Amino acid sequence: MQTEDRRVTVTGKGETLQRAFQDALNDMRKQLLKGKPEALLNADPVEVKVLKAVRHVWTEKFFGLFFKRQRENYLLTIRFTVRVSFVDLTTIDITEVAEQPGWTQRVLQLK
Repeated sequence: MQTEDRRVTVTGKGETLQRAFQDALNDMRKQLLKGKPEALLNADPVEVKVLKAVRHVWTEKFFGLFFKRQRENYLLTIRFTVRVSFVDLTTIDITEVAEQPGWTQRVLQLK
């Protein structure tokens, strides 16, 4: 098992501030695993810094006239510093076993 600190910048959006933050957390986990041959064991946030927080507000109307309501959407850009514990899968010794198919399997594969 290895441990290191990594810095990741992600964005999240949602109809509420909590959903936007949760979307950013889900994206953080994807970014930590992207392109690395590792099995992630633990990810502990060390530092969380909100770089940008935007709230979009607009009025929505049914057929342009009826049932007026106000809608909002949040967009967050967050930088996480994460202490990651992982197992490097490239260091695992793998023993390959090749099996020959039996007589019945060879007959069934002849189509």
